[in-house]
Amino acid sequence: MYTVIQTAPLDQRVTYRVNGNEESQTATVNLKANTTNTVAIINAHEDNQNVVDVSKYMLDEQGNYRKPASNQIFRFLLSGNNVHQFYTLSSDNDWHVRIDTLNSGEYEIREENNGNYEVKYQVNGGALSRTAMLNVTSGSENTVQIVNIDPTKIDGKIVLSKKLRDENGNLVTPSSGEGFMIRLWNTISGYDEIFTLDQLNGYSLVVSSLQRGTYQIQEVDTSDYGVTYQVNGGTEGATATVQINDASENHVVIINTRVSLFYRVDSQDDLRIVIE
Repeated sequence: MYTVIQTAPLDQRVTYRVNGNEESQTATVNLKANTTNTVAIINAHEDNQNVVDVSKYMLDEQGNYRKPASNQIFRFLLSGNNVHQFYTLSSDNDWHVRIDTLNSGEYEIREENNGNYEVKYQVNGGALSRTAMLNVTSGSENTVQIVNIDPTKIDGKIVLSKKLRDENGNLVTPSSGEGFMIRLWNTISGYDEIFTLDQLNGYSLVVSSLQRGTYQIQEVDTSDYGVTYQVNGGTEGATATVQINDASENHVVIINTRVSLFYRVDSQDDLRIVIE
């Protein structure tokens, strides 16, 4: 391990950036064979120093501000004036970053993907806003609070039902005793569950306690079937997406059609295929 320190001049504030990572007060390099390490030494005159102070809070349903849970990690992007730098807010820095190496200019702070939260910003004690624009000038200090608003607790529901299309085109409930595995997931929140529709539940079940967001539905194994989906009585389609906004029920019918249904020919019949 090697440490890099600027020894002169002493009238400037010095920070370091190792291999493109976040700026810090020290520079430590772990040398390994056949690797190249880059240390950027950043000087800022004390009389031109300006500060952007960024902190993270959660806002609950009662209007209380609190620190995030100890395992929550957030990243935000500081951009503008030829700067494009990510910073991390976590328990390691008490969800607080102080940036004092910026040149004068216009900047924006924007949090990365924040899961199922609504994100707002409070700049210099103002009202909560959907954006955080900063005018950084020599000797100024800007404070930014990134506020994540807890999603309102709702009891969203999706009713999953299984139907088979018979030879006459009618939709019927399966009767063979076969089970069907259905995946339900929300990419943003991380919700991801697999449910089985079978004789025990009458090929229909209700998934409840779903929070606000966009959910995808997909049958897991469709090797013997063609599969389509009908969402809330709409037109059949190759995919199924449900938007949960409140506690009302959403209905998804998963429809299977046997692949062989359209290719069955009796032994005494002739089948002619003409390709033009």
